[in-house]
Amino acid sequence: MGTMTMTGAGVAQRMAFGAISAALAAGLLATAGRASGGDPDPSVVRTDQGELRGEITASARIFHDVPYASPAQEWHGVRDATEARTPCADACGALTVTTPRGVSVGADLPVDVRLGGSSTAPDAPPDDPPDDPPNVVVVTVPAGELAAQQAALHWLHRNAVPFGGNPDTITLHGPSAHLCAHLTSPDSAYLFAGTRPATGCATAARGR
Repeated sequence: MGTMTMTGAGVAQRMAFGAISAALAAGLLATAGRASGGDPDPSVVRTDQGELRGEITASARIFHDVPYASPAQEWHGVRDATEARTPCADACGALTVTTPRGVSVGADLPVDVRLGGSSTAPDAPPDDPPDDPPNVVVVTVPAGELAAQQAALHWLHRNAVPFGGNPDTITLHGPSAHLCAHLTSPDSAYLFAGTRPATGCATAARGR
């Protein structure tokens, strides 16, 4: 297994942010009116912007091109997220969420965030790390700038629960440059639990 670098700063911020995320998740659960394992349509997930219909494969649910740039970017009805409609360049304000097929709201799975656009399915991760457990929610975020990636992490804190994920377990994966940027940014300190693989910048960043 790869080594995880746990962040040490921003504990109070993370606790406050966690309380806000929990309240938002509770609201989404109440609005959706769904219990774990009781989803009438597993391809549909309710986010804080509206409902999404994802692609169902033999082993996974995949929600393509999910906009995260602004909470005000809402829609009516069910948004089609069954396929990628636009190539996602570095500045693209959309991400992809992949979950195991049988997962629904409240599953409390760990969340892996792949920075830099490296897509992976939870049952067959093609790259780092090769021994990831299958029961994870995988979120693919374009490279983008640091602020854009932070916006994606904020979105994920508000919306991980409806996809079956636990926002307190977010682990960042990706190139060292991306990981170091988050480890050294105070604005990222409460947005993730750790990184994988370990990076050389972690000790200096967290004062260890």
